[in-house]
Amino acid sequence: MMMSTGGEQTRSEILLRLQDPHGGTRKTALSALLQAFAKGNRQAIEASASRLLDNDAFVRDAAVQALSQIADKGDAEVLRAVTSCLQNSDASIRSTGLQAVLLIAEPGDAHTIPAVACCLLEDADPAVRDAALPAMAWLADGTAKEQAIAEIAARASHSDLQVREAAMNAIGRLQYKHEKGAILAAAAGLADSCRCVRETALWALTQITDKGDAIVVSIVIELLEHQDWNIRCL
Repeated sequence: MMMSTGGEQTRSEILLRLQDPHGGTRKTALSALLQAFAKGNRQAIEASASRLLDNDAFVRDAAVQALSQIADKGDAEVLRAVTSCLQNSDASIRSTGLQAVLLIAEPGDAHTIPAVACCLLEDADPAVRDAALPAMAWLADGTAKEQAIAEIAARASHSDLQVREAAMNAIGRLQYKHEKGAILAAAAGLADSCRCVRETALWALTQITDKGDAIVVSIVIELLEHQDWNIRCL
């Protein structure tokens, strides 16, 4: 079926208004786009995805909502745009990308986990790290949970103590109960050279293990023989 000339003109006008210098106009255009374009329309999806980098937070939020409705969940092209947001130098755009993960990515999406892990564990902005937590919890489903734990565990020996502490904190907050990989990563933190990391690791273990957990007991016994008095006394 051929689209009407009037319909084409309307759609062209909407796409043009997405480039308008006024944020309010761009936001309105994103709302209108949902009415004028069919779900799955690549032109509309690309135009909406480009607004994820908008300098106006309200426009970015509208772009996320538009993409969640006009694109299929797990759309590879959209997720590439989202991943690009997660690597942007602007913290507010990284936060937008994490918001998009929750609405657009599917649980278990292995391709998106590494970028979210970087935001969760290495980002300098506390707001981004906080926004990354629910995104990681959403992605780390089923077999992807092992991948998420591996990303976190890899930071347990990072040269930056803040990254190591963030890794311990993530283990506890994500509640990876009884997951061996998470337990071993947190237990490794008990021997960290920095007290703040050791204390966070201890807290994480209380969140993911039961009292008397065999793995933890075994590691603690070893730590009682550690050469560092501070570690022996934790």
